[in-house]
Amino acid sequence: PYAIDLGDGKQLKVLSKISNEDYRAFIQNVDVGMSLMYAPHPSLLPFELALSGAHVITNTFEVRTIDYLRERVPDIIAFQPTVDACVEAIRTACQRAMFGPAAPLSYQKNTWPDVFNNEFFERLGAFVKL
Repeated sequence: PYAIDLGDGKQLKVLSKISNEDYRAFIQNVDVGMSLMYAPHPSLLPFELALSGAHVITNTFEVRTIDYLRERVPDIIAFQPTVDACVEAIRTACQRAMFGPAAPLSYQKNTWPDVFNNEFFERLGAFVKL
């Protein structure tokens, strides 16, 4: 792991691969999460971040439009993949985070086995086309 100085005493911590246990502990403390994907699928990370109560930022891509993403995560901050739009999305997420956690997804549960249950995978399969 290493850190990037952001100025004003703030740092961006860059983590390499971590254990499942460390990942669970880490993600539960995320205020603002960013998942950038150059692919039509959104990956699981935006959903995991949303389930943890983070303010989620992700870019659009082809069929993964702002409306498509918001149907699945209503509070997601989706943006066209430009630098200016990304900066604005980060600004928006940070402003929202100052007022507390994001609204949890409707199927948020208390434990990881509850979250990643059959209903989760059915919902995931409904919009991820393999």
